[in-house]
Amino acid sequence: LTTALATKLPLAGGTMTGDLILPDNVRLEIGSLANGDLALYHDGNHSQIEDRGNGNLYVKSNGAGVHIQGKAGEESIVAASDSSVSLYHDNVLQLATLATGASIGSTSSSQTHLDIITNTSSYGGVYFQDGANEAHRGAVQYKHGDDFMHFYTAGAERIRIDSSGKVIIGNTSASGGIAAGGLDVADRIAVGTGSVGTPALHSRTDTDTGIFFGTGIVAVGTGGTERMRITSAGNVGIGTASPYKLLTLSSAIGGTKADLLDIQSSNSGGGTQPMIRFGTWAANSNTLARIGVVDIPNYGGGF
Repeated sequence: LTTALATKLPLAGGTMTGDLILPDNVRLEIGSLANGDLALYHDGNHSQIEDRGNGNLYVKSNGAGVHIQGKAGEESIVAASDSSVSLYHDNVLQLATLATGASIGSTSSSQTHLDIITNTSSYGGVYFQDGANEAHRGAVQYKHGDDFMHFYTAGAERIRIDSSGKVIIGNTSASGGIAAGGLDVADRIAVGTGSVGTPALHSRTDTDTGIFFGTGIVAVGTGGTERMRITSAGNVGIGTASPYKLLTLSSAIGGTKADLLDIQSSNSGGGTQPMIRFGTWAANSNTLARIGVVDIPNYGGGF
């Protein structure tokens, strides 16, 4: 121990050549307040940086950036100068700010996903806004209490997927008769024209059987072959793509006999009389003629 003035650190200036060691709970206090504006100390369990004064607490670098590490060599937060702020998990980048927004994950991530966690009855979601008065201009929300997801555009709900998997467009609930996994649309569905081999509307298991469209026409095909067409004039063709009457039936009959039209009664027995009526529309009162047959027992029918 020496009291020589030359061995003491001057109050102004000078250089300390050794460590400054403070025991637990002894603070290094910096600032003009009675207890310092800033205190650095160890409380016996944790190291503390305590801002006691006015204003904000700033951590600045010399231009290389600020690194906060969970332990030596393990990044937790990196704030690069004039660039990104990055968050790490176990030394792997998971979230970073960009000039255009933010990115999640990196090529070093084995899994990347975003978890939005709420209680069992609340909404969780992603919201899009373009000003203070447009808080939910667009949104994707999940309602945990009722287990449905819905989608917003222009501030209004447009699509909902309910707990059974029904997709509801233009309404908030499905109409009766829609099964789980079905589609309920309040207005119209627009599809491509398709073709006879690849119809616009078809089943999942039979992709060349269904409905296809053209300019002013609707057609039905099975097995990649057109079977029926309704033209822009309202003519219906079965077996032909060019019906010239309201109903045209066509088949490659040749010189053989073939039934083009089969008219049946669901009842059997003597006296059954299936007919074709000719007349004008007036509640069936203006009948001009009928053609039919009478089922005569033991004779096979007759005019």
